[in-house]
Amino acid sequence: MVKKIIVFFLLINIISTVIINFGILERDVKAIYEIKQKNYILSIIYNTNSKIQQLLLDYLNFTGLNSGFSYFAPNVASNFMITFQSYSNGNSHLGILKYKNAEEKNRLNLLYDMYMDKLEFLSKDSLTESEKQTERYLNAIAKNLTLYYLNSNKIKADSIHCIIYINNELDIYQIKNGKKTFYEKFYTYSYEI
Repeated sequence: MVKKIIVFFLLINIISTVIINFGILERDVKAIYEIKQKNYILSIIYNTNSKIQQLLLDYLNFTGLNSGFSYFAPNVASNFMITFQSYSNGNSHLGILKYKNAEEKNRLNLLYDMYMDKLEFLSKDSLTESEKQTERYLNAIAKNLTLYYLNSNKIKADSIHCIIYINNELDIYQIKNGKKTFYEKFYTYSYEI
């Protein structure tokens, strides 16, 4: 009897895993190719009101099967690049941060994640107090990065601009048509010395 129960739950687990992952695959393919149709498999699972459907949803939530493979392959963040343009006596100097070790590179990549929040702010008309505080924090980070760049490279300058570029993400049709990705200016912090 115990073997039959184990086999039953094993079959339920395999069947629900296959069904939900086909549904997530269907949803993702339609999103990538911008197909404006409803997701057939997921609509069967999520749009019926029955005790069996509720049990299935509870089981999928409890086991984490409805999250697809995002646990193993989370969404990739946008790619940023920071440059510094310093000015001294009419001359300009362009430079980038050089990593001294892997830890410094990892910390800078974590910083880029913070600038992802700024991407969300750009689409808003007004910011909440918490978002304004995040904006001030990002300005302070840009200022400290600028000072770090000046001190580590021993640059004497009258003014310096910290310019953050973001990689312009292309959709699949633009890539098919041969368009190349490029960096566009995302954020500039100016510091007068």
